[in-house]
Amino acid sequence: MSPRRLPTSTLPPDLDHVRGLRAARWTRESTGKVDPATGRPTGRQWDNFGPDAQREQQDRAIERYGLLDITEADHSLDFRVAHSGRTIAETPEFGQMLERAGADFDVILVGYASRFARDLRTAVNARHDMHARGAVILFADEHLLSSDEGHWKEWADEAVEAEAYSRKLGRRIAEGLEAKRRRLGEPGGRPPFGFQRDGGRPPVLVEVPDRIELVRAMFRCAAEGHTDREIAARMGLQKTHVSEVLTNPFYNGVLRDGNRRPAIIDDLLWTQVQEMRSRHSHRHPGPATYRTYIWSGLIVCRACGRRLTGHVERYRHVDTCEAFRAARPGGTDPRHKGDSYAAAVYDDIAPRALAHVVANAALIAEVDDAIEGRLGHMPDQFRLARIRRDRQQAMQRLAEDRDTAAWKATMERLDGEEAEAQAADAPLVTAQGIAESLADLNTLYADAEPATQHRIVQALFEQVEVLGPSEVWLYPSVEAEARGWAAAMSGEFRVEERKTGRGERI
Repeated sequence: MSPRRLPTSTLPPDLDHVRGLRAARWTRESTGKVDPATGRPTGRQWDNFGPDAQREQQDRAIERYGLLDITEADHSLDFRVAHSGRTIAETPEFGQMLERAGADFDVILVGYASRFARDLRTAVNARHDMHARGAVILFADEHLLSSDEGHWKEWADEAVEAEAYSRKLGRRIAEGLEAKRRRLGEPGGRPPFGFQRDGGRPPVLVEVPDRIELVRAMFRCAAEGHTDREIAARMGLQKTHVSEVLTNPFYNGVLRDGNRRPAIIDDLLWTQVQEMRSRHSHRHPGPATYRTYIWSGLIVCRACGRRLTGHVERYRHVDTCEAFRAARPGGTDPRHKGDSYAAAVYDDIAPRALAHVVANAALIAEVDDAIEGRLGHMPDQFRLARIRRDRQQAMQRLAEDRDTAAWKATMERLDGEEAEAQAADAPLVTAQGIAESLADLNTLYADAEPATQHRIVQALFEQVEVLGPSEVWLYPSVEAEARGWAAAMSGEFRVEERKTGRGERI
Protein backbone atom coordinates (compact mmCIF):
# COMPACT_ATOMS: atom_id res chain seq x y z
CA MET A 1 0.00 0.00 0.00
CA SER A 2 1.25 3.49 -0.81
CA PRO A 3 2.42 5.38 2.31
CA ARG A 4 0.14 8.32 1.47
CA ARG A 5 -2.90 6.06 2.01
CA LEU A 6 -1.95 5.11 5.57
CA PRO A 7 -3.96 6.92 8.24
CA THR A 8 -1.69 8.79 10.65
CA SER A 9 -4.25 8.35 13.43
CA THR A 10 -3.01 4.77 13.92
CA LEU A 11 0.33 5.99 15.32
CA PRO A 12 0.75 5.37 19.05
CA PRO A 13 0.17 8.66 20.91
CA ASP A 14 2.63 7.80 23.70
CA LEU A 15 4.74 5.00 25.18
CA ASP A 16 1.71 3.49 26.94
CA HIS A 17 0.33 2.43 23.55
CA VAL A 18 3.33 0.67 21.98
CA ARG A 19 2.87 -2.73 23.63
CA GLY A 20 2.80 -5.55 21.08
CA LEU A 21 4.15 -3.44 18.20
CA ARG A 22 6.86 -4.90 15.94
CA ALA A 23 10.29 -3.47 16.79
CA ALA A 24 13.30 -3.23 14.46
CA ARG A 25 16.73 -2.02 15.59
CA TRP A 26 18.99 0.81 14.40
CA THR A 27 22.68 0.71 15.39
CA ARG A 28 25.21 3.26 14.14
CA GLU A 29 28.94 3.54 14.71
CA SER A 30 30.80 6.64 13.56
CA THR A 31 34.06 5.03 12.44
CA GLY A 32 35.29 1.79 10.98
CA LYS A 33 33.73 -0.75 8.65
CA VAL A 34 31.32 -3.62 8.97
CA ASP A 35 32.74 -7.13 9.19
CA PRO A 36 31.08 -9.10 6.33
CA ALA A 37 31.33 -12.34 8.31
CA THR A 38 29.50 -11.11 11.43
CA GLY A 39 27.66 -8.06 10.11
CA ARG A 40 29.05 -6.07 13.04
CA PRO A 41 30.97 -2.76 12.78
CA THR A 42 34.71 -3.11 13.32
CA GLY A 43 35.60 0.45 14.33
CA ARG A 44 36.87 1.96 17.55
CA GLN A 45 33.64 2.79 19.38
CA TRP A 46 33.01 -0.45 21.23
CA ASP A 47 32.56 1.20 24.63
CA ASN A 48 30.44 4.05 26.01
CA PHE A 49 27.95 4.58 23.14
CA GLY A 50 29.17 1.71 20.97
CA PRO A 51 27.07 -1.09 19.44
CA ASP A 52 27.03 -3.21 22.61
CA ALA A 53 25.79 -0.31 24.74
CA GLN A 54 23.17 0.56 22.13
CA ARG A 55 21.89 -3.02 22.07
CA GLU A 56 21.54 -3.09 25.86
CA GLN A 57 19.41 0.06 25.71
CA GLN A 58 17.26 -1.54 23.01
CA ASP A 59 16.86 -4.76 25.01
CA ARG A 60 15.70 -2.81 28.08
CA ALA A 61 13.19 -0.82 25.99
CA ILE A 62 11.74 -4.02 24.48
CA GLU A 63 11.24 -5.51 27.93
CA ARG A 64 9.96 -2.29 29.53
CA TYR A 65 7.36 -1.45 26.87
CA GLY A 66 6.34 -4.98 25.80
CA LEU A 67 7.56 -4.62 22.21
CA LEU A 68 7.82 -7.57 19.83
CA ASP A 69 11.47 -8.06 18.81
CA ILE A 70 11.22 -9.24 15.19
CA THR A 71 14.96 -8.97 14.48
CA GLU A 72 15.49 -12.50 15.83
CA ALA A 73 13.31 -13.92 13.07
CA ASP A 74 14.44 -11.47 10.38
CA HIS A 75 18.06 -10.32 10.80
CA SER A 76 17.69 -7.87 7.91
CA LEU A 77 15.62 -5.67 10.23
CA ASP A 78 18.63 -5.24 12.53
CA PHE A 79 20.01 -2.23 10.66
CA ARG A 80 23.72 -1.69 11.38
CA VAL A 81 25.92 0.92 9.77
CA ALA A 82 29.36 2.46 10.32
CA HIS A 83 29.03 5.99 8.99
CA SER A 84 29.14 9.64 9.95
CA GLY A 85 25.91 10.90 11.48
CA ARG A 86 26.07 14.08 9.39
CA THR A 87 25.69 12.19 6.09
CA ILE A 88 23.89 9.08 7.32
CA ALA A 89 20.95 9.71 4.95
CA GLU A 90 23.24 8.83 2.00
CA THR A 91 23.75 5.23 3.16
CA PRO A 92 21.77 2.33 1.66
CA GLU A 93 20.93 1.09 5.19
CA PHE A 94 19.13 4.35 5.99
CA GLY A 95 17.15 4.17 2.75
CA GLN A 96 16.23 0.53 3.36
CA MET A 97 15.03 1.37 6.87
CA LEU A 98 12.69 4.07 5.50
CA GLU A 99 11.42 1.82 2.70
CA ARG A 100 10.54 -1.04 5.06
CA ALA A 101 8.96 1.16 7.73
CA GLY A 102 5.30 0.36 8.31
CA ALA A 103 5.30 -2.69 6.05
CA ASP A 104 7.84 -4.78 8.03
CA PHE A 105 8.04 -3.02 11.40
CA ASP A 106 6.13 -0.48 13.50
CA VAL A 107 8.87 0.92 15.75
CA ILE A 108 12.53 1.57 15.00
CA LEU A 109 14.51 1.27 18.24
CA VAL A 110 17.46 3.65 18.66
CA GLY A 111 19.72 3.09 21.67
CA TYR A 112 20.93 6.69 21.92
CA ALA A 113 19.46 9.74 20.17
CA SER A 114 22.89 10.79 18.87
CA ARG A 115 23.35 7.37 17.24
CA PHE A 116 20.35 7.94 14.94
CA ALA A 117 21.66 10.97 13.07
CA ARG A 118 23.72 14.07 13.76
CA ASP A 119 21.86 16.19 11.24
CA LEU A 120 18.66 17.95 12.29
CA ARG A 121 17.12 17.97 8.82
CA THR A 122 17.78 14.26 8.35
CA ALA A 123 16.19 13.43 11.72
CA VAL A 124 13.08 15.55 11.12
CA ASN A 125 12.61 14.31 7.54
CA ALA A 126 13.02 10.71 8.71
CA ARG A 127 10.35 11.32 11.38
CA HIS A 128 7.93 12.63 8.74
CA ASP A 129 8.68 9.78 6.33
CA MET A 130 8.32 7.11 9.01
CA HIS A 131 5.02 8.55 10.22
CA ALA A 132 3.71 8.69 6.64
CA ARG A 133 4.38 4.97 6.39
CA GLY A 134 2.80 4.17 9.75
CA ALA A 135 5.97 3.68 11.84
CA VAL A 136 7.59 5.63 14.69
CA ILE A 137 11.06 6.25 16.15
CA LEU A 138 11.85 5.46 19.80
CA PHE A 139 14.93 6.96 21.50
CA ALA A 140 15.49 4.35 24.21
CA ASP A 141 17.96 6.38 26.30
CA GLU A 142 15.63 9.36 26.76
CA HIS A 143 12.32 7.41 26.57
CA LEU A 144 11.09 9.64 23.72
CA LEU A 145 8.60 8.52 21.06
CA SER A 146 8.49 10.52 17.82
CA SER A 147 4.67 10.40 17.63
CA ASP A 148 4.20 11.71 21.21
CA GLU A 149 3.07 15.30 20.57
CA GLY A 150 3.33 16.06 24.28
CA HIS A 151 7.08 15.52 24.14
CA TRP A 152 7.76 16.87 20.65
CA LYS A 153 10.06 19.63 21.95
CA GLU A 154 12.20 17.17 23.91
CA TRP A 155 12.47 14.91 20.84
CA ALA A 156 13.49 17.85 18.64
CA ASP A 157 15.96 19.12 21.27
CA GLU A 158 17.76 15.76 21.18
CA ALA A 159 18.14 16.04 17.39
CA VAL A 160 19.40 19.63 17.70
CA GLU A 161 21.87 18.71 20.44
CA ALA A 162 23.24 15.80 18.36
CA GLU A 163 23.99 18.10 15.41
CA ALA A 164 25.38 20.85 17.65
CA TYR A 165 27.85 18.42 19.21
CA SER A 166 28.91 17.18 15.77
CA ARG A 167 29.48 20.71 14.48
CA LYS A 168 31.50 21.68 17.54
CA LEU A 169 33.59 18.52 17.23
CA GLY A 170 34.17 19.28 13.55
CA ARG A 171 35.50 22.74 14.42
CA ARG A 172 37.85 21.32 17.03
CA ILE A 173 39.18 18.72 14.58
CA ALA A 174 39.75 21.39 11.92
CA GLU A 175 41.64 23.55 14.42
CA GLY A 176 43.79 20.57 15.40
CA LEU A 177 44.61 19.79 11.77
CA GLU A 178 45.56 23.42 11.13
CA ALA A 179 47.90 23.36 14.13
CA LYS A 180 49.36 20.09 12.89
CA ARG A 181 50.05 21.58 9.47
CA ARG A 182 51.77 24.58 11.01
CA ARG A 183 53.85 22.47 13.39
CA LEU A 184 54.74 19.48 11.22
CA GLY A 185 54.35 20.83 7.68
CA GLU A 186 51.92 18.15 6.50
CA PRO A 187 48.25 17.99 5.48
CA GLY A 188 45.61 16.41 7.63
CA GLY A 189 43.01 13.92 6.48
CA ARG A 190 43.66 11.03 4.13
CA PRO A 191 47.36 10.51 3.32
CA PRO A 192 48.22 11.18 -0.34
CA PHE A 193 49.09 8.23 -2.57
CA GLY A 194 52.58 7.00 -1.67
CA PHE A 195 52.41 7.99 1.99
CA GLN A 196 51.13 6.56 5.26
CA ARG A 197 51.11 7.65 8.91
CA ASP A 198 53.78 6.24 11.17
CA GLY A 199 51.53 5.63 14.19
CA GLY A 200 53.50 7.98 16.43
CA ARG A 201 52.18 10.67 18.75
CA PRO A 202 51.31 12.71 16.84
CA PRO A 203 51.37 10.49 13.72
CA VAL A 204 53.25 12.01 10.79
CA LEU A 205 53.47 11.13 7.12
CA VAL A 206 56.18 8.74 5.97
CA GLU A 207 56.93 7.53 2.47
CA VAL A 208 55.96 4.09 1.18
CA PRO A 209 59.05 3.36 -0.96
CA ASP A 210 57.48 1.26 -3.73
CA ARG A 211 54.55 3.63 -4.14
CA ILE A 212 56.76 6.72 -4.14
CA GLU A 213 58.71 5.19 -7.01
CA LEU A 214 55.40 4.62 -8.79
CA VAL A 215 54.57 8.33 -8.32
CA ARG A 216 57.92 9.34 -9.82
CA ALA A 217 57.32 6.97 -12.73
CA MET A 218 53.91 8.58 -13.36
CA PHE A 219 55.49 12.03 -13.59
CA ARG A 220 58.26 10.80 -15.90
CA CYS A 221 55.71 9.22 -18.24
CA ALA A 222 53.56 12.34 -18.21
CA ALA A 223 56.61 14.50 -19.03
CA GLU A 224 57.24 12.26 -22.07
CA GLY A 225 53.75 13.07 -23.38
CA HIS A 226 51.71 10.05 -22.31
CA THR A 227 48.06 10.75 -21.41
CA ASP A 228 46.56 9.99 -18.01
CA ARG A 229 44.61 7.09 -19.51
CA GLU A 230 47.75 5.57 -21.03
CA ILE A 231 49.66 5.91 -17.75
CA ALA A 232 46.80 4.31 -15.82
CA ALA A 233 46.70 1.34 -18.21
CA ARG A 234 50.46 0.88 -18.02
CA MET A 235 50.59 0.96 -14.21
CA GLY A 236 47.34 -0.84 -13.41
CA LEU A 237 45.64 2.16 -11.77
CA GLN A 238 42.41 4.04 -12.29
CA LYS A 239 42.63 7.09 -14.56
CA THR A 240 41.13 9.27 -11.82
CA HIS A 241 43.93 8.20 -9.43
CA VAL A 242 46.60 9.15 -11.96
CA SER A 243 44.97 12.51 -12.63
CA GLU A 244 44.76 13.20 -8.90
CA VAL A 245 48.46 12.47 -8.38
CA LEU A 246 49.67 14.49 -11.39
CA THR A 247 47.70 17.59 -10.32
CA ASN A 248 48.35 17.46 -6.57
CA PRO A 249 50.89 20.19 -5.64
CA PHE A 250 51.66 18.26 -2.45
CA TYR A 251 54.16 16.19 -4.45
CA ASN A 252 55.86 19.45 -5.44
CA GLY A 253 56.12 20.34 -1.75
CA VAL A 254 53.25 22.88 -1.65
CA LEU A 255 50.46 22.61 0.95
CA ARG A 256 46.98 24.07 0.57
CA ASP A 257 47.77 26.99 2.89
CA GLY A 258 50.89 27.90 0.88
CA ASN A 259 53.39 26.42 3.33
CA ARG A 260 56.18 24.20 2.02
CA ARG A 261 57.39 20.68 2.83
CA PRO A 262 60.10 18.46 1.28
CA ALA A 263 59.21 17.90 -2.39
CA ILE A 264 58.97 14.50 -4.06
CA ILE A 265 58.90 16.02 -7.56
CA ASP A 266 61.27 18.92 -8.31
CA ASP A 267 60.07 22.17 -9.84
CA LEU A 268 61.46 21.42 -13.32
CA LEU A 269 59.70 18.05 -13.68
CA TRP A 270 56.47 19.43 -12.15
CA THR A 271 56.41 22.31 -14.65
CA GLN A 272 57.13 20.00 -17.59
CA VAL A 273 54.26 17.70 -16.61
CA GLN A 274 51.76 20.54 -16.22
CA GLU A 275 52.72 22.00 -19.61
CA MET A 276 52.52 18.59 -21.29
CA ARG A 277 49.13 17.79 -19.73
CA SER A 278 47.77 21.16 -20.90
CA ARG A 279 48.38 20.05 -24.50
CA HIS A 280 45.89 17.20 -24.01
CA SER A 281 43.23 19.53 -22.62
CA HIS A 282 40.13 19.97 -24.77
CA ARG A 283 39.63 23.48 -23.48
CA HIS A 284 40.66 26.29 -25.82
CA PRO A 285 40.17 30.05 -25.87
CA GLY A 286 38.54 30.06 -29.31
CA PRO A 287 34.80 30.33 -29.99
CA ALA A 288 32.71 27.36 -28.92
CA THR A 289 30.83 25.45 -31.62
CA TYR A 290 27.79 23.30 -30.94
CA ARG A 291 26.43 20.34 -32.85
CA THR A 292 22.98 18.84 -32.37
CA TYR A 293 23.13 15.08 -31.77
CA ILE A 294 19.99 13.19 -32.81
CA TRP A 295 19.98 10.87 -29.76
CA SER A 296 21.18 13.47 -27.27
CA GLY A 297 19.81 12.70 -23.80
CA LEU A 298 18.25 9.41 -24.96
CA ILE A 299 21.13 7.04 -25.71
CA VAL A 300 22.59 4.82 -22.96
CA CYS A 301 24.83 1.76 -22.73
CA ARG A 302 22.81 -1.45 -22.64
CA ALA A 303 25.32 -3.15 -20.30
CA CYS A 304 25.93 -0.57 -17.55
CA GLY A 305 23.14 1.96 -18.09
CA ARG A 306 25.54 4.90 -18.32
CA ARG A 307 24.55 7.69 -20.71
CA LEU A 308 26.56 8.20 -23.92
CA THR A 309 27.43 11.83 -24.64
CA GLY A 310 27.80 13.54 -27.97
CA HIS A 311 31.27 15.05 -28.38
CA VAL A 312 33.35 15.99 -31.45
CA GLU A 313 30.91 14.27 -33.83
CA ARG A 314 31.05 11.03 -31.85
CA TYR A 315 28.94 9.32 -29.19
CA ARG A 316 31.35 8.68 -26.33
CA HIS A 317 31.04 6.23 -23.45
CA VAL A 318 33.04 7.88 -20.64
CA ASP A 319 34.88 5.32 -18.47
CA THR A 320 33.85 2.57 -20.87
CA CYS A 321 32.56 -0.68 -19.40
CA GLU A 322 34.08 -3.97 -20.58
CA ALA A 323 30.88 -5.14 -22.30
CA PHE A 324 30.76 -2.01 -24.47
CA ARG A 325 34.40 -2.44 -25.48
CA ALA A 326 33.90 -6.14 -26.21
CA ALA A 327 31.01 -5.30 -28.58
CA ARG A 328 33.29 -3.21 -30.80
CA PRO A 329 33.59 -4.88 -34.23
CA GLY A 330 36.97 -6.11 -35.42
CA GLY A 331 39.00 -4.47 -38.14
CA THR A 332 40.37 -0.97 -38.51
CA ASP A 333 37.19 0.96 -39.27
CA PRO A 334 37.92 4.54 -38.03
CA ARG A 335 34.26 4.99 -37.11
CA HIS A 336 34.61 2.46 -34.28
CA LYS A 337 36.85 3.09 -31.29
CA GLY A 338 36.99 1.38 -27.93
CA ASP A 339 35.02 4.08 -26.11
CA SER A 340 33.20 5.93 -28.90
CA TYR A 341 31.59 5.59 -32.31
CA ALA A 342 31.13 8.17 -35.05
CA ALA A 343 27.78 9.92 -34.56
CA ALA A 344 26.55 8.70 -37.95
CA VAL A 345 26.78 5.07 -36.78
CA TYR A 346 23.85 5.61 -34.42
CA ASP A 347 22.18 8.59 -36.11
CA ASP A 348 21.60 6.52 -39.26
CA ILE A 349 19.38 4.23 -37.20
CA ALA A 350 16.72 6.95 -36.79
CA PRO A 351 15.48 7.16 -40.44
CA ARG A 352 15.53 3.34 -40.70
CA ALA A 353 13.42 3.05 -37.56
CA LEU A 354 10.97 5.74 -38.74
CA ALA A 355 10.65 4.13 -42.17
CA HIS A 356 9.78 0.83 -40.53
CA VAL A 357 7.18 2.47 -38.25
CA VAL A 358 5.47 4.18 -41.21
CA ALA A 359 5.47 1.06 -43.37
CA ASN A 360 4.22 -1.18 -40.59
CA ALA A 361 1.43 1.25 -39.63
CA ALA A 362 0.22 1.24 -43.24
CA LEU A 363 0.36 -2.56 -43.33
CA ILE A 364 -1.73 -2.87 -40.17
CA ALA A 365 -4.32 -0.45 -41.54
CA GLU A 366 -4.50 -2.34 -44.85
CA VAL A 367 -4.84 -5.83 -43.39
CA ASP A 368 -7.00 -5.23 -40.36
CA ASP A 369 -7.85 -2.34 -38.06
CA ALA A 370 -6.51 -4.24 -35.06
CA ILE A 371 -6.92 -1.52 -32.48
CA GLU A 372 -10.54 -0.64 -33.34
CA GLY A 373 -11.53 -4.31 -33.37
CA ARG A 374 -9.92 -4.93 -30.01
CA LEU A 375 -11.10 -1.89 -28.06
CA GLY A 376 -14.73 -1.17 -27.20
CA HIS A 377 -13.84 1.68 -24.85
CA MET A 378 -10.95 4.13 -25.13
CA PRO A 379 -9.88 6.07 -22.03
CA ASP A 380 -8.31 9.49 -22.44
CA GLN A 381 -4.75 8.36 -23.21
CA PHE A 382 -3.34 11.87 -23.44
CA ARG A 383 -4.55 12.77 -19.95
CA LEU A 384 -3.21 9.47 -18.63
CA ALA A 385 0.21 10.19 -20.16
CA ARG A 386 0.25 13.65 -18.56
CA ILE A 387 -0.79 12.17 -15.21
CA ARG A 388 2.08 9.68 -15.37
CA ARG A 389 4.53 12.52 -15.95
CA ASP A 390 3.00 14.55 -13.12
CA ARG A 391 3.40 11.59 -10.74
CA GLN A 392 7.08 11.26 -11.66
CA GLN A 393 7.63 15.00 -11.10
CA ALA A 394 5.84 14.84 -7.74
CA MET A 395 8.14 12.02 -6.61
CA GLN A 396 11.18 14.04 -7.65
CA ARG A 397 9.94 17.07 -5.68
CA LEU A 398 9.32 14.85 -2.65
CA ALA A 399 12.91 13.59 -2.78
CA GLU A 400 14.17 17.19 -2.92
CA ASP A 401 12.02 19.03 -0.36
CA ARG A 402 10.49 16.14 1.67
CA ASP A 403 7.15 18.00 1.75
CA THR A 404 4.90 14.99 2.33
CA ALA A 405 1.78 17.14 2.75
CA ALA A 406 2.15 18.68 -0.71
CA TRP A 407 3.01 15.27 -2.19
CA LYS A 408 -0.07 13.68 -0.61
CA ALA A 409 -2.33 16.47 -1.92
CA THR A 410 -0.87 16.13 -5.42
CA MET A 411 -1.28 12.35 -5.46
CA GLU A 412 -4.90 12.57 -4.27
CA ARG A 413 -5.66 15.11 -7.00
CA LEU A 414 -4.02 12.91 -9.64
CA ASP A 415 -5.96 9.87 -8.38
CA GLY A 416 -9.20 11.71 -9.12
CA GLU A 417 -8.00 12.87 -12.53
CA GLU A 418 -6.86 9.36 -13.42
CA ALA A 419 -10.26 7.91 -12.52
CA GLU A 420 -11.94 10.49 -14.76
CA ALA A 421 -9.52 9.77 -17.62
CA GLN A 422 -10.12 6.01 -17.33
CA ALA A 423 -13.89 6.54 -17.39
CA ALA A 424 -13.78 8.97 -20.31
CA ASP A 425 -15.09 7.77 -23.64
CA ALA A 426 -12.45 9.23 -25.94
CA PRO A 427 -12.55 8.74 -29.72
CA LEU A 428 -11.15 5.39 -30.73
CA VAL A 429 -7.62 5.41 -32.11
CA THR A 430 -7.96 3.32 -35.27
CA ALA A 431 -5.19 1.69 -37.23
CA GLN A 432 -6.19 3.78 -40.25
CA GLY A 433 -5.90 6.98 -38.21
CA ILE A 434 -2.48 5.94 -36.93
CA ALA A 435 -1.28 5.23 -40.46
CA GLU A 436 -2.50 8.63 -41.67
CA SER A 437 -0.83 10.46 -38.78
CA LEU A 438 2.50 8.76 -39.53
CA ALA A 439 2.33 8.86 -43.34
CA ASP A 440 4.49 11.97 -43.76
CA LEU A 441 6.85 11.22 -40.87
CA ASN A 442 9.72 10.03 -43.10
CA THR A 443 9.58 13.08 -45.35
CA LEU A 444 9.24 15.43 -42.39
CA TYR A 445 12.31 13.93 -40.72
CA ALA A 446 14.43 13.96 -43.89
CA ASP A 447 13.66 17.65 -44.63
CA ALA A 448 14.06 18.84 -41.02
CA GLU A 449 16.99 20.60 -39.40
CA PRO A 450 19.01 18.53 -36.85
CA ALA A 451 17.27 20.25 -33.93
CA THR A 452 13.84 19.33 -35.33
CA GLN A 453 15.00 15.77 -36.03
CA HIS A 454 16.02 15.52 -32.38
CA ARG A 455 12.53 16.65 -31.29
CA ILE A 456 10.91 14.06 -33.58
CA VAL A 457 12.83 11.14 -32.08
CA GLN A 458 12.17 12.54 -28.59
CA ALA A 459 8.43 12.40 -29.33
CA LEU A 460 8.66 8.78 -30.49
CA PHE A 461 11.22 7.23 -28.16
CA GLU A 462 11.79 7.37 -24.43
CA GLN A 463 15.24 5.76 -24.49
CA VAL A 464 17.70 4.06 -26.84
CA GLU A 465 20.01 1.34 -25.55
CA VAL A 466 23.08 0.36 -27.56
CA LEU A 467 25.84 -2.23 -27.36
CA GLY A 468 28.11 -2.03 -30.36
CA PRO A 469 27.08 -0.52 -33.72
CA SER A 470 24.26 -2.98 -34.45
CA GLU A 471 22.84 -3.97 -31.05
CA VAL A 472 20.13 -1.34 -30.54
CA TRP A 473 16.95 -1.32 -28.48
CA LEU A 474 14.30 1.40 -28.95
CA TYR A 475 11.72 2.14 -26.24
CA PRO A 476 8.52 4.06 -27.11
CA SER A 477 7.74 7.31 -25.27
CA VAL A 478 4.53 7.86 -23.34
CA GLU A 479 3.34 10.12 -26.17
CA ALA A 480 3.88 7.28 -28.64
CA GLU A 481 1.90 4.95 -26.39
CA ALA A 482 -0.92 7.51 -26.07
CA ARG A 483 -1.19 8.01 -29.83
CA GLY A 484 -1.03 4.30 -30.57
CA TRP A 485 2.24 4.65 -32.50
CA ALA A 486 3.91 1.96 -30.39
CA ALA A 487 1.64 -0.61 -32.03
CA ALA A 488 3.44 0.07 -35.31
CA MET A 489 6.82 -0.85 -33.76
CA SER A 490 6.56 -4.54 -34.55
CA GLY A 491 7.25 -6.77 -37.55
CA GLU A 492 11.00 -7.08 -38.11
CA PHE A 493 11.61 -5.67 -34.63
CA ARG A 494 12.13 -8.23 -31.88
CA VAL A 495 10.58 -7.32 -28.54
CA GLU A 496 13.03 -7.21 -25.61
CA GLU A 497 11.46 -7.30 -22.15
CA ARG A 498 12.68 -4.99 -19.40
CA LYS A 499 11.31 -3.71 -16.10
CA THR A 500 10.37 -0.19 -17.22
CA GLY A 501 8.63 -0.88 -20.49
CA ARG A 502 8.71 -2.52 -23.90
CA GLY A 503 11.68 -2.16 -26.20
CA GLU A 504 12.14 -2.89 -29.86
CA ARG A 505 15.41 -4.24 -31.19
CA ILE A 506 16.49 -3.71 -34.78
